[in-house]
Amino acid sequence: MSKTISAESKAPPKPSRSQQSAKYAVQVSARVQTEPTQIQLRWPKAPSPCLTHVIYRRFFGSRKWSATPAAVLDGEATAFTDKEVKPGVQYEYRVDRLARDYIGRGYLCAGSELPEVENRGGVLLLVESGVAKALTNELERLRRDLIGDGWRVIRREVKRDDTVAITRTQIRNVWSQSSNELRTVFLLGHIPVPYSGSINPDGHKNHRGAWPADLVYADVDGEWTDTETHKTYKRGNQENVPLDGKFDQNTIAPNSLELELGRVDLANMPAFESDEVELLRRYLQRNHDFRHGRISAPERGLIDDHFGGFRGEAFGWSGWSNFAAFFGADNLDDRDWFSTLPETAYLWAYGCGGGGFTRANGVGNTGDFATKGSRAVFTMLFGSYFGDWNEPDNFMRTPLAAKGYGLICAWAGRPHWILHPMALGKNIGYCALRTQANNSIGDYPSPDNTRLTKSGKKDESEWDPNPIHVALMGDPTLRLHPLPPPVDATVEKTDEGWLLRWNPGNAERTIKEVSYLVFRAPSLNGTFRRLTEEPLKEAKFVDTDTTDTNVVYLIKTRILQESASGTYFNTSQGRFLEPTR
Repeated sequence: MSKTISAESKAPPKPSRSQQSAKYAVQVSARVQTEPTQIQLRWPKAPSPCLTHVIYRRFFGSRKWSATPAAVLDGEATAFTDKEVKPGVQYEYRVDRLARDYIGRGYLCAGSELPEVENRGGVLLLVESGVAKALTNELERLRRDLIGDGWRVIRREVKRDDTVAITRTQIRNVWSQSSNELRTVFLLGHIPVPYSGSINPDGHKNHRGAWPADLVYADVDGEWTDTETHKTYKRGNQENVPLDGKFDQNTIAPNSLELELGRVDLANMPAFESDEVELLRRYLQRNHDFRHGRISAPERGLIDDHFGGFRGEAFGWSGWSNFAAFFGADNLDDRDWFSTLPETAYLWAYGCGGGGFTRANGVGNTGDFATKGSRAVFTMLFGSYFGDWNEPDNFMRTPLAAKGYGLICAWAGRPHWILHPMALGKNIGYCALRTQANNSIGDYPSPDNTRLTKSGKKDESEWDPNPIHVALMGDPTLRLHPLPPPVDATVEKTDEGWLLRWNPGNAERTIKEVSYLVFRAPSLNGTFRRLTEEPLKEAKFVDTDTTDTNVVYLIKTRILQESASGTYFNTSQGRFLEPTR
């Protein structure tokens, strides 16, 4: 007699590959409490038997974890409340999950009522001269947006056929002339591409050689040599011989990078109907729209992982861990990229699979981006070959070229990207720099990523620490929580002084507690000084100082921004006002 097996008694389905990589990520988020101030860390229950959770804490900005844990909890734990915290102070946590057969890990910045940032430092907008004239209006709009977000903008141009050495000299000159105020470099257009080393971080022997190394530009004072003949696969840009303009280094020196850096390079993308200039124009338009709150992308993350655990490397960790810090574990979806994102918006998306220069298997290809579009604002992709991004129709550059919302892309898996500080207001360029410098400092250990051969030795494809290939495609100044600026602003001369009025705009419809800050500078290129000692509750302000003959006002909305990592005071893009005298 045969036995009938009910649906309920069947073996559970095998976890998807995305879920297999998820076990390596402790998906930690935070809930903050005031009076008294407390930070409660929370994470989902371990997907398989776990022995211990070990929690470390440090002040944000520290470079070493204490040898003594803040807490050691049992394997069933899903929360920890830290009562030894103060309002206005940012902390950083590391949660290690110790199981018999793996190590899981998660990172989190957390804090309550962190102060707003008024001055973000200097940004060099370095534009390729061949596209600059056609984008005159868009570049001026971008400059104003950057100033309105607290950046001091320095604009320069380079030629497409300039050498890397000439380009690097431009950057170094701006650095020295700005009294080290320069913090970020935004490359726009086909700026000369540095190459370096003899590496194959994707593990393919036929892809060993020089890889693009934009971080050469981020290293202001380092020495990059070009004297060695390297073992390379002789394909196009891979070759690396003495005095060919490609550098020797496979890695960066400890603590050697001074600058954040991102690139928007949409040259040589024939799969798209539009030419390079139009693709750049489209990117700059959506950049402006995102900054001004006109792109509606829900705060959630999508993971489309076709590698799974991959012997402990768990490439998808970059999605599971970071997205939990942004949105909380309940707002992460294991879904297919191109059956979802052409129509459904996500603020972040991660996809990985075996690949080529124009594809990641299981995720999609360049043609999918060109014909279907993608409504994810920030993206990470990972797969073979396309991390070497200076190739025609390269898959890593396609989210920025496609119709939709794409503003950022990173090749995330070797190494993992450190993005959790964005949840409390940091720009993505800061996180790119922390990722590039991570192994040189060693303060963000990954989950177990040891790869061994059958003989017990390291796999020869193991990438070097401090790799030279880590690059950010996109605007490095972008932040996670854009806030619409005030609207309908006016200024008029009265007996009391200059009277400024405005309307709240979209912020009033979505946020209960709204206040305002007013700044003044002698010109748009000048230093803006805050006039409002305390945030304003009313949408008006009188400047009684009328002695300046020239003045530009800047008005910003201010809110207490809440994320899955805590709360911080966030400010909007600025609204400029120039009185008519």
